[in-house]
Amino acid sequence: MSYRNPQQVVDTQSAQHIANLQNVISGTIQKVGTSYKADEDKRVAEEKAKAKERAKRIDGYIKTEQGVWTSTEKTTQNNKSLTYEGLDTRIDEYSDISDKIDSGLLYGKELANARAYQRDILSLPGRIKNVTELYTEGVVGYDKAIRNQGSQGGVDMWSDSAVDNLAVWQDKAPGTRKIFLNKNEKSGRLEVNLSITPEGGKERIYTESQLQEMSKNGGPMPLIPDETKDFEEAKAEYFYEIDNTTKKSVHKDGILGEEESREIKNKKGVVTAIQYYRPVDKEKAKLASRAMAKLNVETMEPFNGAMFANNVLGFGGTKDQVTEKNYEEKWPEITDAYNDYLVNNYTDELKVRTEKVETPKTKEGPIQTGKDFYDQLRKNPISYLKEYTGVDAKYDEDNNTITIKAEDRQDADVDLIINMNNPDSRISFYTKLLEQSRIAKGDSKESKLVRKQFSDALRAGTAKKLKPKAKKKLPTD
Repeated sequence: MSYRNPQQVVDTQSAQHIANLQNVISGTIQKVGTSYKADEDKRVAEEKAKAKERAKRIDGYIKTEQGVWTSTEKTTQNNKSLTYEGLDTRIDEYSDISDKIDSGLLYGKELANARAYQRDILSLPGRIKNVTELYTEGVVGYDKAIRNQGSQGGVDMWSDSAVDNLAVWQDKAPGTRKIFLNKNEKSGRLEVNLSITPEGGKERIYTESQLQEMSKNGGPMPLIPDETKDFEEAKAEYFYEIDNTTKKSVHKDGILGEEESREIKNKKGVVTAIQYYRPVDKEKAKLASRAMAKLNVETMEPFNGAMFANNVLGFGGTKDQVTEKNYEEKWPEITDAYNDYLVNNYTDELKVRTEKVETPKTKEGPIQTGKDFYDQLRKNPISYLKEYTGVDAKYDEDNNTITIKAEDRQDADVDLIINMNNPDSRISFYTKLLEQSRIAKGDSKESKLVRKQFSDALRAGTAKKLKPKAKKKLPTD
């Protein structure tokens, strides 16, 4: 068995393969690194672009917020003292909400609410303007309404501080006024409110919805309904008609009572004429117009009806004062009062004729004797008393007495009743009238004579006038 060396194989390719593999790996790593860098550069570029776009959007949102502020200030520039509370905080929320929406952090109902809230913010200038204009409506006719307070078309005498608040709004009285916002917890919406506080008074807050409702009733200074037109129409329909011949307005048949008369006196209390007239039969008139009165009362809004009843019909300040709540239950009483007001103020009596009465002259003229003056006085003593003293006495023809009221007497608490049936009282009364005149003043011979003549005539006249009455008092045999 022979010995042979084993065959040997020399590997000349492995090293090359290894080198090639290293090259491949190195190239692959290089390509991956290049690709990663490109992706990273792209991502960074995109982030920068997004950040730039976001900054641009935020800048736009901020400009929107500034626009809301500017518009709000313009709407109230005529009311320099009006301040805002919390308005800046609410407006600043616009950009924060917009950023959340853009970032996709909100969705569904939450997103819908956020967008609605944004719309509320954008609508603030218009809504604030609306609130101030609604309130300012109450200023129209302010001075006239104040003058007519308690009357038709005037300010309600029994309302709250509406008048004081309007005075503050117009800078006619000291106080504060401001706009503030609050977020409704249920709806999540913004509400605009106006607050007015008179100096030393209570704050009154008006919501946007309240002002809109008040605007239907005359604004924040609600005015008493003016029923004049309705009253005039009722007057023409129920109490009067047009005469076919004269074409003038005349009373309707059956509405007038029987003829009556009354004295007409001048400023001195002297009867100058007798006037004959036919008064309106008010019960018949009320019966004719009651259905209309009932309809008008029952169709008034309770708010307006209560104002009318309290101010015009006299319910205010009494135990029967009417409120918006009890208006309907008081319809019957209010209807009666409404009808009374209509008949009392929109019907007139029919003047039939006027007969003049010869007016006694009280001016002192030439008097021949004291008796002449007595004769002149006794014909119209009340007029002379009025001329000499200014006292408006009353004569009772049935009892032959003269009454002078306590307020016309110095330091007196009771009326003075002068019994002209009593001789002493009668003589005293006429003597005092003489003393008040200029006829017998002085100490001349003529003055003394006039006084004596007057006294003699007065005593003789008294005895003659009262003699029949005295006889009646004498006992019979």
